[in-house]
This record gives sequence, C-alpha cells and structure tokens, in this order.
Amino acid sequence: MANVYIMDHPLIQHKIGLIRKKETGTKDFRQTISEIAMLICYEATRELKLADVEIETPICQTTVKELLAGENGELRAVNNLDQRLSEVCRLGFKTCIVPLRRGKSPAPREGLRIIEAANIGEAIRAALGKEAYILFLERKSIKKNFLRETLLRFWGARRMEHLGTKILKTERLLLRSFALADAEAMYRGRASDPEVTRFLTWTAHASPEVSAKVLAEERREREANSLENFAKE
Repeated sequence: MANVYIMDHPLIQHKIGLIRKKETGTKDFRQTISEIAMLICYEATRELKLADVEIETPICQTTVKELLAGENGELRAVNNLDQRLSEVCRLGFKTCIVPLRRGKSPAPREGLRIIEAANIGEAIRAALGKEAYILFLERKSIKKNFLRETLLRFWGARRMEHLGTKILKTERLLLRSFALADAEAMYRGRASDPEVTRFLTWTAHASPEVSAKVLAEERREREANSLENFAKE
C-alpha cells in the first residue's frame, strides 16, 4: 500500500460528510463533489515541478514560476487497460497509444497496433509524427507553455474537417441527427424522469416544450460547430 495516499485535509473530510447525509439533495451533492475534486487536485499536484520563466508585466520584466511539463513527463497508468483495449477494437480503431508498464505489456489484439509510450515525448511522436515532435522540442527549449503550444500549432495547420452528423444505417440500427419532432419522445423516454437525471448536469425537463428548446439549441450548436450528436432508432 506504499502508493496509497490518504487525503485527510479537514475541508475534504467535512465535505465528504456533507455528501453522505441523507438529506443532501442532488444539486448540493453535485456541487460538493465538484468542490471535493478541486481540493483533491490541490493535494495531488502539491509536488509538481516548477520552472523559472521570464515574462513582461505592464510595469517591468520579471521572473515567475510556471508548471514544468517536460518531454520526460510521466504518463499515468490506465485502469482496466485490457477492457479499454477491447472497446478500442470494437469501435474499429487500428492504433492505440498506452502508457508503458514495466514488465507487463498488454496482450496483443488482432488488427490493433498497440504502441507503448514511456513519457509525453514518446506519446507525441507516436501520435503526431516526427514534425510535431521537433516542434515540441523547439518549444521546450524556451520553456514557455511548450506542450500546449506544440499541440495548438501543429493541429492549427492540420485542423480536421468535421463532417457533422451523418446518417448511419444498418439492417437493425439507424443513427441520425436529432430533430425537433423528437422532443415528445425525448421527454417521455428519459428527460422527464428525475431518477434518470439526478446525477447528470441538467435537471429533469418540466414539459415537452423544454425538451424542444434543448433540441433547438443543440441544432444551432451542431450547425455552428459541426457537432456530432446522434439519435438512435
């Protein structure tokens, strides 16, 4: 149990007590879970490495601290890796990058190329190629948001062309875009049931009209951002 860390911060313990109370409602439960996650994040990131970075303030040039995410940055282990690889195969992917596990490589899957990466640098090179890796190293040399800059610059010039929600049809299944005519079925089927929505980020719909407004908003987002969103028949 050497890798187990007990977070006994008083605020975390206090908020865990709140969510365990029988009278805690769904809204308060979700809000408190979010607060607990933030507090845990503070504890989990306590030992992150920092680097000195020169910046220009409105008054003068100065040195500040910035999180150091390096080429040799750790890739965290994936829980239930075998199960997730099976899901990757089922979805039709041909290549998958996973964190390197010393002495315990994942079992081969037919038709799936599994690439094990020991650190961030290896993962970037495997996923994006040599060109992106070189850009990664260039940004690293000046130590200024280099990981984020690598991804933004590389993909900015190679933005994928989204095709939006297309109709996908098989003998037993039809996937299509949502339509306003689906509002009644959406309301009756799931959106009006508080037991279905109690742990979601939105509350149960009060009427089919509310469902229709949600679908209309989703359609606007789909048209503006090529959002992939499927209804199933």
